[in-house]
Amino acid sequence: SKKLSKDLTVLSHINTLNEFCGTIAETMEGVALDMHKKICTRSQEKKQALLNIQKKKQLLSTLFKSLRVIGLSYRRGITFENT
Repeated sequence: SKKLSKDLTVLSHINTLNEFCGTIAETMEGVALDMHKKICTRSQEKKQALLNIQKKKQLLSTLFKSLRVIGLSYRRGITFENT
């Protein structure tokens, strides 16, 4: 019973991570498309570059927070307790 409970928990984490990876891939496609839009002037190009950097930082922050919520750390690996 306890082993089955652990197995179900691990499967749940795997499914959550799988969905999360799909979301990351979709978001990155959107960012890549936004970055390749035509820009008319040099000043608009600079503004767009700054916006892209800001958006990437925000996405990374969201990624790390989401990983922490599901029990993963980009530095330490799995962080959830096996009880």
